[in-house]
Amino acid sequence: MTADTAQIAQQESHHLRSMIAALREELEAQSIGRERAVQDAITTKESEIQQLRETAAALRESLESLTFEKEQAVQDAISKGRDEIRQLKHTAGALRENLEILRTEMEDEVQRAISQGRDEILQLRGTSTALRDELEALEIDKSNAVQNAVSQERNEFQQLTRTIAALREKLEMQKAEYENEIETLRRSSREQVRELQETISVLRNQLEA
Repeated sequence: MTADTAQIAQQESHHLRSMIAALREELEAQSIGRERAVQDAITTKESEIQQLRETAAALRESLESLTFEKEQAVQDAISKGRDEIRQLKHTAGALRENLEILRTEMEDEVQRAISQGRDEILQLRGTSTALRDELEALEIDKSNAVQNAVSQERNEFQQLTRTIAALREKLEMQKAEYENEIETLRRSSREQVRELQETISVLRNQLEA
């Protein structure tokens, strides 16, 4: 091997080393660029997933607040019904006491009339009969009033029962809608994750290529 040949070989070797170094730098730059693109894609998807999580949490809080408000409304309705029932019981008790007082007074009056003589007894018998009829009519009126009050309370209780059932049905519907929305969000999140995985796989294949 002559000196010129050795020099030419050395120059070619140096040139090849320079080309290899340049190619290595270019490959490293491409690798860094691809890694940055992958990281940006991952960051974007993680941000979207976090937003979906926050949305789901907000929906859950709204549903819990709505459930509490509905339960409070039901409790208020039940409490109101109980108060009305208690008032009606008090009214019925007062009417019963008044009726007993009236009956006692009428019996006392009959006894006093009997003691005044037979003539007065004859007169008082007619009066007693009239008073008895009036008392029976009064008892019937009071009984009807109590029955009407009880019937009204029963109707109000049935209305409250229907209202509670309607509220429960509405709550179940809202719960079903909430679960559907959550399932849709989950499905969307899975699709986004799958797309992200596919994107990462494509980028990895490009990098390996």
